[in-house]
Amino acid sequence: MVYYDSRAIKNLAQDAEKFVAFYGRWINEIDLEPALNVLKISALYYRRFSEQSEQDYTYYFGCCVYQLLQRFPSHSDRILQTEHDCQAIHQAYNNFFRRIRIMNKRHHKSTDGENKLNAFLIFSEINLSIISSLLKNIPSDRLASIFPLVVRMNGLPLSEDVTPDNIKSISMIFDQACSYTSNIFSQLCHISPLNLEHHCSGRAVKNTGDWLKEWDDFDSLNRISDLFRFCNAEINRSDSQNISVEVDECCAYKAYEVARSRFTMRGTNLYYEIQQLLEKNPDFVEQLKPIVPEWINENDFFSIAFFSEMENMSPEDLYIEYGGATIYAWIQAYEMLVALAKQEMEKRFQRLMPGSLQLKEWVIYRTRDEWIHFFAEGGLSWTTAALVTDYFTFDNKALDMNDCPLLPCSDGLCLMPSIVSMSSATRSLLSLFAV
Repeated sequence: MVYYDSRAIKNLAQDAEKFVAFYGRWINEIDLEPALNVLKISALYYRRFSEQSEQDYTYYFGCCVYQLLQRFPSHSDRILQTEHDCQAIHQAYNNFFRRIRIMNKRHHKSTDGENKLNAFLIFSEINLSIISSLLKNIPSDRLASIFPLVVRMNGLPLSEDVTPDNIKSISMIFDQACSYTSNIFSQLCHISPLNLEHHCSGRAVKNTGDWLKEWDDFDSLNRISDLFRFCNAEINRSDSQNISVEVDECCAYKAYEVARSRFTMRGTNLYYEIQQLLEKNPDFVEQLKPIVPEWINENDFFSIAFFSEMENMSPEDLYIEYGGATIYAWIQAYEMLVALAKQEMEKRFQRLMPGSLQLKEWVIYRTRDEWIHFFAEGGLSWTTAALVTDYFTFDNKALDMNDCPLLPCSDGLCLMPSIVSMSSATRSLLSLFAV
């Protein structure tokens, strides 16, 4: 199988004129198949997070198609079919962004320009907390005394109806909602700084819940385009509105999906692996104590061992690749955040009166210096504490709140406890330092 560096192609396609010039030279050196594959990848990455004007798309993409026809005149049918299929995906993206733009204007009008990012994070904390309550056996009639608004995602049962069979599905819905929340925040965080004191209206908070559905649609669209780009999937149209994608059963993308699902579940399944390990080796913790630093919590031993297994290296060797700090320090720091978030969630579920619709009611806030002090109190050196604080801060390169859980706000950093309380240190750190 041929693999393509989609990041490199994406970077090339960000400047359409330069890509057209590059493409015209490059196709003279290769065969038709890679030429079509690279064109498909570039066509779909170009301005992927916004509408692309028909004029731009037709001109730049048309130039590439013309170059292909000149280079491979005997394959005109195949080239024109690819052009037709790319056009279908292009229109699907544009229709999506056009709908989002209209809905966003309605939201802005209905909320008088209220701080939508604040409202969205409040909605997310309430939504994710309610999903968590299903896994913690919180009675459903208690929710109204905990939350100012009760929101429930489609397909979720009441707490009383949770069974061992649907716990896995609930966990997967939680992971999906976390992922969408992170993606939406990464797109909106540059619009305005978070204001912890701002009072949001109930209507504004409820309206932002539509964004999760929108991102679910976008995620589905991305998966379809991935199939088309990387797997030579065939696009079929039953009519102008209905498009289907047919994929060969041997498609490599399916293997990738299975691998990704297994990886994301590894953190979730850590608890069960620990149980099995202790049954086979009850002295596991005692055997590790002489090896790890004395300031490491015993609860972190399993994450350290699991992390070492995932990386296939001893913990002592995992140093340079992880910012120059030992993996012991990273695990300790992240598990401290998880413990802090769990304490906050326990207090939240014990409330007798619902909190207000101010962001400060739903996040854990500290200044940067206070977060550094927090990590230093846990045994990290001051230098390492400052290092992990900065790595955990959500900046313009961050993609996931699990990896970078400290969100800039006012003059400090805040943490969303509903997300971090369910996070896996192993999974988050592997993702944070992924190349």
